[in-house]
Amino acid sequence: MFRFTTLAGLLSISTVLIAQPVITDVAPRAAAAGEKIVVRGKFPSGVTHIQFTAHVGGFLGVDIKNVAVTSATPTMVKVTVPTMAAFVPPNAVPPGNPVGSVRARDASGTFSAKQEFVFRQCRHGPFEGFGAVRVSGAKKVVLLKPDGGKKERQLVLPKGMVVPKAGTRVWVEGTVRDDALHVARMLVLRHRRAQDIGAQARVGTISATLTRVYAWCDHMPGSKRENKHLIVDVTLENPGSRPVQVRFDPVFVSLRSEVEGDRTKLSVRGADGMGTGKTAYSLAPGKHVVQLRGDGVFPEGRHGKPLWVTLVISRGKDRATIRRSGSVQVTH
Repeated sequence: MFRFTTLAGLLSISTVLIAQPVITDVAPRAAAAGEKIVVRGKFPSGVTHIQFTAHVGGFLGVDIKNVAVTSATPTMVKVTVPTMAAFVPPNAVPPGNPVGSVRARDASGTFSAKQEFVFRQCRHGPFEGFGAVRVSGAKKVVLLKPDGGKKERQLVLPKGMVVPKAGTRVWVEGTVRDDALHVARMLVLRHRRAQDIGAQARVGTISATLTRVYAWCDHMPGSKRENKHLIVDVTLENPGSRPVQVRFDPVFVSLRSEVEGDRTKLSVRGADGMGTGKTAYSLAPGKHVVQLRGDGVFPEGRHGKPLWVTLVISRGKDRATIRRSGSVQVTH
């Protein structure tokens, strides 16, 4: 009688798991064809390509291009934005949309999750971002050079809006039509650099201090899929005898100290601890701490690293900008 002995109990088989690349930041978040962008994250297996997806609309619908990176490290790659297929106008079916996405591909062919990216190649669609104003020619055409970009756009200002001085830094919200930017809202900034913004400022007679930035990722069992939370504390003092209304909008979140970052949604925190969706607050006389909350406003993979919050506070025509950072915590 023969007896066979299996080697399964004698040999151990190790399985190598290939970690998926993770993108934490794309800078700038919007760029034109031919401009370089920097993609940051965790790339343990190295990144060879960045995949650009543009919703160009029309018969083609979606255009996808894989572009080889020009330089790469385990935490950062650089790549040049490609020229995508032509974006069709808003009256096409479906219309083109400048908001697309990028994702990273490593040497094994594994892709990261998608991150939003805005194609400034598109000659129409929504626009918002920071930039510097330039006034050109005898007709004083107002142009905007977006932060991190080379392509200027002509600004079409609504009637009654004051033309900012040349060299002024602004934040603009509007719509691009026929390559011109029709401005709906513009904030003229006093600071030249994000690093110049302090945590304290005055909004008319109101004093404002961004006293705390508390960000955390909830990894507790049973936590919801949207597990990234942000709460900021703002200390306000109203020296008057009557309540006044203040507004917290816009708010920007950044992973780097040198840029304000992307606009995000924070609102006044309610009695239940959640955001109310409201950005206006009635400030009674005296000193008060107002909390704002946002959920899902920063990416995963930032544990122990700083998160910068830039907050614009306004009361009537008075406006001020304050800024502070906090370290991203994690709960298990």
